[in-house]
Amino acid sequence: MSLDVCRTEDVTSPATLNNEAISSPENSPHLVDIDWLVSTTGLSKTWWYARTRERGPNAVPKLKCGRLLRFEWGAVKEWLHKQYQA
Repeated sequence: MSLDVCRTEDVTSPATLNNEAISSPENSPHLVDIDWLVSTTGLSKTWWYARTRERGPNAVPKLKCGRLLRFEWGAVKEWLHKQYQA
């Protein structure tokens, strides 16, 4: 994995996205931070941090860049659908 993946410039601010970009995987940012997930999903920061501490096959997909946590939005979106299907 290249260190370029961990640069904060790769994280798109939620302010620059519209609803179409959020729902469309090809327009979604590649890597997002926890604040982006909070603003996009409406789930609390505490909820997301608790999910990042879980281990095993049902753990939220995440990338650790040193101390920083990053998430691939497409993978997280799939994970949410799997976790909360009715």
